[in-house]
Amino acid sequence: MASAFKPNAQTKLLSASLLSAYGLDHQDNPDCLKAVQLAFHAVSRGATCVESGELPDQVTPSIIKAIPSKMLLEADFKTPSSDLFKSSRPLTVTEGKLYLSKFCEQEARLAETIIRIRDKKADYQWIPGEECIRHPDPTKVLHIRQKEAVHKFAKNNLLLLTGGPGTGKTTTASAMISTAVQEGGYKLDEIQLCAPTGRAMSQLYKGIYESELLKKVDLSGIKPAQTIQKIIHNPELISGIKLIFVDECSMVDLSTFNALLGLIEKARVVLIGDPQQLPSIDTGSVFTDLCRSSTIQANIAVLEKGQRNKEQPLAWSNFTLNPDGPKPDKDKYGEISPNTADKIEKASHDAFSAIIKLAKDGKAADAVKMLNSVKILCSHREGQTGVRKLNQLIRKKHALSEPLAAGSIIMVNKNDHRVTGLSNGDVGIVMANGEACFAENRTGQAGSKIRFIKPTHLPSFEDAFATTVHKSQGSEYDVVHISISGKPIESEDSTQSDGFLNRELLFTAVTRAKNQVNIYSDETVFLDALRQQARRSSGLEHRLNAIG
Repeated sequence: MASAFKPNAQTKLLSASLLSAYGLDHQDNPDCLKAVQLAFHAVSRGATCVESGELPDQVTPSIIKAIPSKMLLEADFKTPSSDLFKSSRPLTVTEGKLYLSKFCEQEARLAETIIRIRDKKADYQWIPGEECIRHPDPTKVLHIRQKEAVHKFAKNNLLLLTGGPGTGKTTTASAMISTAVQEGGYKLDEIQLCAPTGRAMSQLYKGIYESELLKKVDLSGIKPAQTIQKIIHNPELISGIKLIFVDECSMVDLSTFNALLGLIEKARVVLIGDPQQLPSIDTGSVFTDLCRSSTIQANIAVLEKGQRNKEQPLAWSNFTLNPDGPKPDKDKYGEISPNTADKIEKASHDAFSAIIKLAKDGKAADAVKMLNSVKILCSHREGQTGVRKLNQLIRKKHALSEPLAAGSIIMVNKNDHRVTGLSNGDVGIVMANGEACFAENRTGQAGSKIRFIKPTHLPSFEDAFATTVHKSQGSEYDVVHISISGKPIESEDSTQSDGFLNRELLFTAVTRAKNQVNIYSDETVFLDALRQQARRSSGLEHRLNAIG
């Protein structure tokens, strides 16, 4: 039986304040108050709207009727975003879905932008030749889905390239760049790579720059990869760009997608991501909605054949997507272990010891390279096996008493484009001289380049021996230890509340591992989470189908 809807304190305050601004007493208008509370509550959970229905967190026709006309705009999925923008009413109802009007307008604007980009005739159209997309190693040929994706790219102004980890998305993007430069008329300085975080951006750039498929192309002219936020705040970076690749699109929220794509006037666009992974931590599940839309199916290329991950993590990732099937053989692939902080620390101790020793010995390049050898990923930030406690325990076990003690693994949590060039999500390690060392994979320099940042110049950072699953998106590690808390933490933070443990979170966590994944959880909690999906209420798919 569904539990009653219980708005949190912030939702109650915002809702009462909104009614008051329109001269309504929230105590005298309980149905209108509930409608507003449901709308705020939906957004706090990452949804753009409230679905129509009888469940506690859904809105009924009688509740919508209780909203006075001065607060409610009635629209449909074909209503132009310009009309929605002109409205001063805080709520909009669209074919049964109730929105805070801001998000209804954003959703409509993004749908229009996607259709505009899709329908624009590409500057160049061509048929890719086999020579430009042939791998120099005859044992590493592109499979049929990858070739089909490249051919779709050459014909369309918009392409969504989807697939799970290890299915060859970056390799396929490299083939696209190869044929675009050699056959399509594009110049390297007309191509832009970008991603939501510094970490994801570096991974994309490194994959492209080191691709065997691009050995025939002089990459010295390729533009530095950028974070999406940096492009949004510095739109001149994409002035003259004719081809843009956006990676890890499942991480991009509604507002950010609008801001980025709204800057693109003429460029061909390739959106890369995995709709099976976690949606953004903010509002919307845009990439998933795009992949579901029937009107842009001709612009979607799906890769399915895994090529990178070893058998053990692959077995667990397959199980997360098919929880009704047999569990991975415990003798061959391991089993779910009890979740205790000591157990996780012991399992990861030797790997972290090796990294810390390299840092203390001043071997910066080796230490940075080893950062990808191991990671602890947690479902929750708080709790006995959450990020905070595990980082504290690891510091204690390795005698790292100061935040910048030699060997400390840290993650930047604030963009700093002006001083250090570091981005939110960049991971580094503190050396014996107190400087923090970060990898550099975005400048067009051959080989591995290291950046040293003085402690006084470091932007805001946090410990990163353990991190949340959300913050690991766009990264991969040789060995991953996954900590799934026994129950959601009691918190008004929407990312820690009921329903937070779901299939997408577990799939994202498991697929960060290349060679080995170890899962620490109550088995019942883990299996129950696999049956919960992170479906967010949205009208984007319907809008695309209506106007497309």
